[in-house]
Amino acid sequence: MGSQSLMKVPVLDFSGVLKPGTERWKTLTQDVREAVEGLGCFEAVYDTNFPDSLQKEFFSAMKELFDLPLETKMKNQSEVLAHGYWAPKSHAPLYEATSINHAEQLENIEQFTNLMWPQGHPKFK
Repeated sequence: MGSQSLMKVPVLDFSGVLKPGTERWKTLTQDVREAVEGLGCFEAVYDTNFPDSLQKEFFSAMKELFDLPLETKMKNQSEVLAHGYWAPKSHAPLYEATSINHAEQLENIEQFTNLMWPQGHPKFK
């Protein structure tokens, strides 16, 4: 009988004040990247200093991204295995994903944003 190992969803702590450029910021952004690239998700925990408005804005932005027309999302192609845009399939109709290669580099984020919104977008920059 073979052994089975269960994958655990990473738990990332966003508590406290996060300032871009600090060591904590760099570590947490790397942890987010590894979680999303490895498993595709993570559980975010945070203290009461994390505004509800920021959480709502994040989910609103993600909905806006995935509500783009299919032909727009399909522009996000990658030569890297399991990167780019993944449309729902008949065997996984609820799975849809998109990724940005080396998202820690600002120019890659800007390139992705310009690809999805050539006219610009106030929240994705």
